[in-house]
Amino acid sequence: MKIKLGLLNQANGRFVGGFLIASLIFGGVATALGPLVSDNTPENGYLLCANKKTKAVTFPGTLKCPSGTKVLDLGAVIGNQGPTGFQGFPGANGAQGPAGPAGPAGPAGPGSSLSKLFSLKLAEKDVVFDGNATSSFQAKRFLMGVIDGRNLESGIYFLNANLSGLWSSTAYSKNPIVECFFQDKVDYDAYKIGGAFGSRRHGGATQEYGAWNGIDLNIFGDKFFGPTTEPIYLVCSTTGSISGMKGMVFGTKHSDYGDFAAGTST
Repeated sequence: MKIKLGLLNQANGRFVGGFLIASLIFGGVATALGPLVSDNTPENGYLLCANKKTKAVTFPGTLKCPSGTKVLDLGAVIGNQGPTGFQGFPGANGAQGPAGPAGPAGPAGPGSSLSKLFSLKLAEKDVVFDGNATSSFQAKRFLMGVIDGRNLESGIYFLNANLSGLWSSTAYSKNPIVECFFQDKVDYDAYKIGGAFGSRRHGGATQEYGAWNGIDLNIFGDKFFGPTTEPIYLVCSTTGSISGMKGMVFGTKHSDYGDFAAGTST
């Protein structure tokens, strides 16, 4: 009969526990006669040798007992499963791998109606009026911006300009006035001091000096453009000095205006 036990002192090579040894020897425990269960490992047990005369039990460290001893083939005892151990510390980060190949380009998104809108930023200007105007015909005229129709598709465009500035002097007029409008080059060139501004103007806005010295103008107009069309000028005239006149010009093609008004895109 084979007995499975797990009490062994490997430091001095002797089995600890006198009562258990006595039980094995004097209790009629049979020694292993067939193939050994033990292989001197914690997993499968250990082979011990009991001296027939002295009854001392020794651990030979081999799988054989010397003459005059009995073989005690003690298989390992399967104990209860122990508690789960603590989780170990995180390991160090591995080296970064090489960059993968670039993915294919995605499909082009739908076009936006904003592409049909053009804009022009106007350079800031300081305008000095050094006369005494008694009428708008004596105002100082100046050019705020030029829209080159040769760079646009043919068609009618809605034009809008937003201008701002400050009255810097009202010495030459108690209530100075500033007026801005879109005009063809031919009409701009035909202007004469003391005469008419020209036969055609496209939209316009006027502001008079009041309690505040700020200037804020929104000019609306429409005009045909095409590859052979001459530029459109944004013209202003004033009877007072202005500091920091600046702004933007926007244009929307007439046929596309419905897209902007409805808030849709194509």
